[in-house]
Amino acid sequence: MSSNSTKGQCWRCKATKDPNWAFCPGCGARLKETRNPSLPNPALDIAFLYDIYSFGWYSCHISAVALYEAAEAIDHLYAPVEVKELFRLEVEPPYTQSILRTKIFAEYVVQLETLSILCLAITKRKQQSIM
Repeated sequence: MSSNSTKGQCWRCKATKDPNWAFCPGCGARLKETRNPSLPNPALDIAFLYDIYSFGWYSCHISAVALYEAAEAIDHLYAPVEVKELFRLEVEPPYTQSILRTKIFAEYVVQLETLSILCLAITKRKQQSIM
């Protein structure tokens, strides 16, 4: 353990910390950068970006469109002939539409989060890999 003269403070909770600690014992904040990012690899980064587009953004967009179409024509989910009793919805149509609109919003928030993380990764692409 170091002497009190070399101790510092946590940036988040201002608790006293030892300079050798990687995390604050009080709040769990990272005190020392211990992660090693991988070096830039353009071929791997392009493949990664293609996968994000193909499986991430595209599927979120398709999910949002499908939810929109379901919310637009909600009555077919309540038709007693077409829907088996096991699969009938328990809530009224306006509430079902509200739930579907919330799910659509969640899909677009996921796309926005993914885009923002990608933008941060692109800004550091010369120092580390996008992944």
